[in-house]
Amino acid sequence: MRPNENIKKLITGLKVEASAELDARVHNAIDNALDKRNQFDSTSYRPSIWRIIMRSPITKLAAAAVIIIAVLAGIYLITGKTPAVTCCAWAKIADKVEQIKTCT
Repeated sequence: MRPNENIKKLITGLKVEASAELDARVHNAIDNALDKRNQFDSTSYRPSIWRIIMRSPITKLAAAAVIIIAVLAGIYLITGKTPAVTCCAWAKIADKVEQIKTCT
């Protein structure tokens, strides 16, 4: 049986008498739902900073660059070594990875 036929059978099976009280309750429910939606859509709603960043590819790239720069600056500040020494450490890691023999 199709959903439309189900709905039609359910509606014909309902025995609701229209009255002013029922109309008022329906209108109040609709007004309350619209008020809630308008409260959510108001200008007081501010999306989080991460939602703003992830919306645009340029801001994603900029955020990634800032994070990479912060990590590199943190490594430099924590180790107290010059960037040349740090670069050598990264090169040693690359050499170790190249020596790994894998089988697929």
